[in-house]
Amino acid sequence: MLRNAALLATGIGIGLAIGWFAFRAPPAVAAAPIREPSGPSSRADAPVRGSATVPAPGAVRPPPLVPSSPRPAPSAPPTAEDAELRAKLEHTQAQLERVRADRLADIGAPIAAPPDLDPRFQSDALFKNVTAALRAAGFDEAQVTSVDCSEYPCIVYGEGLSGPGDFDRLAKAPGFAYSDDRLTSGAWGAGGSPGAPQQSHFALTPWPRSDTNSAEDVGKRLRYRYQQMAQTFAPPSK
Repeated sequence: MLRNAALLATGIGIGLAIGWFAFRAPPAVAAAPIREPSGPSSRADAPVRGSATVPAPGAVRPPPLVPSSPRPAPSAPPTAEDAELRAKLEHTQAQLERVRADRLADIGAPIAAPPDLDPRFQSDALFKNVTAALRAAGFDEAQVTSVDCSEYPCIVYGEGLSGPGDFDRLAKAPGFAYSDDRLTSGAWGAGGSPGAPQQSHFALTPWPRSDTNSAEDVGKRLRYRYQQMAQTFAPPSK
């Protein structure tokens, strides 16, 4: 009987203990029902605000819109003032053409060289032959300074000859290589100021007698070229 009482007491204690723990256990929390999201912003494929939309693969992107240029306004018909300005322009152009024609008549046009020009009339031969002629004619102080072949015919420039008498003497020098050819010449002085005595300069142009160019045209162009060279020796204007 005592044993049964002990077992009963033990069972009551366990029951009380279980009831105590059961009593102390926190109440169960009911699970809230899961609501299905609604609205366009909750779709997985909806764009996020502030982000760029990426087109689906294979989608054709429309071309960008290009603003059209404004059409030009129709031009107004010419006025009387426009006609007057055009007339003045045409008059000025005509004057320029006359000036060019007069200039060409004064200075001549460049001369075409013969296709079979003898090598005697080229730069190196001219320098050598005229230098030899100066020595043969007794012009010990004269010298060739340059040969200009920028146009035909070439021009021999030098120092120490001062007039027609000197050129005649040079042309009669023994062995002068151009005694049977045409010869055009010119001379001018430079200097003459205190401390700088005047110095004579010359231009000499041998050219073939067989040349079919007009002697007048050749002479006109040579005079112009001589004047251009002489101006380089002119003292600067004050």
